[in-house]
Amino acid sequence: MRSAPDEDEKGFREAVARLWPAAKGSLAQVRRPCTRPTCGACRRGEKHPGWIFTFRDQGRLRCRYVRPALVPRLRRAIANGREIEALLTQAGAALIAAHRREQAGRAGKGKGRPR
Repeated sequence: MRSAPDEDEKGFREAVARLWPAAKGSLAQVRRPCTRPTCGACRRGEKHPGWIFTFRDQGRLRCRYVRPALVPRLRRAIANGREIEALLTQAGAALIAAHRREQAGRAGKGKGRPR
């Protein structure tokens, strides 16, 4: 028979596996001038659209250009990453609640609190 923490871990792993691909960061559309001196769009001030993925790497903010074909998949990955963060928050709260129940069960059996 499996214990509740084992079942919780199994459920968490299955939920995370369903949320692949996953990414943490943000995606923004930017407009930048090109390098061609005769570009009509740049002359009119319209510039050229592009996409940038911004994320943190070892505490430093990083940016990467993203090809337009990758934008829908990256948007889904970012949404999945946010769902995984929510699952992690729930798992942390459940871990604390389980620990408190365990401690309360021990206190009820006469063992008292550890000092």
